[in-house]
Amino acid sequence: MTYSTYTKLKMPKMAKEAEIKKLILLSDITEKINRGKTFDDVFDIIYEKLSEIVPYNRIGVALVDEEADKVTLMVARSDGEMHLKPGYSGRIKGSSLERLIKYGETRIINDLKEYLDKKPTSDATRLVIKEGMASNLTLPLLIEGKPTGVIFFSSRETDTYTTEHELYLKLISGHIAITLEKGRMIEELERRNKEITYTYDMLKAAQDELVKSESLAAVGELAATIAHEIKNPLAGISGAIQVIGNNIKNDDPQKEIVAEILSQVKRLDDTVRDLLIFARPQKIERGRVDLVELIEKVYQFLKTETIMKDIKFKIEPHSPITISADPHLLQQVLMNIIQNAAHSMPHGGNITIAVEERIGNIQISIRDTGTGIHPANMERIFRPFFSTKVRGTGLGLAISRKIMEAHGGRINIESEFGKGTIVYLNFTNIER
Repeated sequence: MTYSTYTKLKMPKMAKEAEIKKLILLSDITEKINRGKTFDDVFDIIYEKLSEIVPYNRIGVALVDEEADKVTLMVARSDGEMHLKPGYSGRIKGSSLERLIKYGETRIINDLKEYLDKKPTSDATRLVIKEGMASNLTLPLLIEGKPTGVIFFSSRETDTYTTEHELYLKLISGHIAITLEKGRMIEELERRNKEITYTYDMLKAAQDELVKSESLAAVGELAATIAHEIKNPLAGISGAIQVIGNNIKNDDPQKEIVAEILSQVKRLDDTVRDLLIFARPQKIERGRVDLVELIEKVYQFLKTETIMKDIKFKIEPHSPITISADPHLLQQVLMNIIQNAAHSMPHGGNITIAVEERIGNIQISIRDTGTGIHPANMERIFRPFFSTKVRGTGLGLAISRKIMEAHGGRINIESEFGKGTIVYLNFTNIER
């Protein structure tokens, strides 16, 4: 018997107002589907308005995945606390839903406790009973005869549902199935779009890195060429100025000019040296290096410099910790970082260096009590040629990171502006 035939037979016994409400609700749902609203929108309409026609305290919709033999609760609404929540899933085969999904049947259970006594393995039934539900009407959601989901109506009263409810809800379930499929397609398109966007972003980032690396390689080659061209004449100039300076008396005012020229020549020589180090591929010549001894050696070399005048220096611990590394390159890293720390404390402060040995890892931490790094500069500190110092080349940290990476290690920096900085040198799985 079709719904139209059923309506004609029953119309004298049914209130026209109730029938009109059914038609209005059906029209409203159809309009939402045609206007491209989401599944959640349609589900909200069903939950809010369908109670005027069909009694329920809870509605849930589950998705069917026959290939995976799984049904998963997608969405649920209730007038009370829920224990059977979205995300819950169970097997189709052997369950009470198997016939509904396989043959498109509906199911009315008007006493859930009695049903659970017969089917004690039904966890879903146990959970809805815990919520206070006593009866249930379940319908498959079909598109062209293929099951896409299941919709559940539950009531706190027993003997709630009749064939009349079943017939009307079959009309609604068809529209729900269409919306569900539409929503799934939209979600799939959105997921694919996100994947495409993510892939594009990754490719763009890789392209930018490639351009950047090629640019840096070109800059490196150019820098190496220029540095070689400058270095020899620079040595000649330095030697000539020293000869001139030796022939000038100490009380001659020109002595200071010569000293300043030599200072500028040294600065230029340091810049050329840094350019060469940065431009060349790092060649590691490993040897046995006692890290504590190397740190002490660097400090002895630097302590006579003006910037170290009011600096208190401390090493923890003093016991030897030896690794296989290039001592000259590691010395360069330590000098760069200690000099940076000292420059951040023009009026004096503390530099504390700790060497810690862990399983598969050795860490050197260089802590200072200086001015710290401004948050706006944190992302740029490793960029070549970036410097906040008046006479800095901006290559010290870039070189230090390059050397650490060549050793299979890494360098990390933590800083609190106005309070100080900690530089971590980590050697992971390094040969001992």
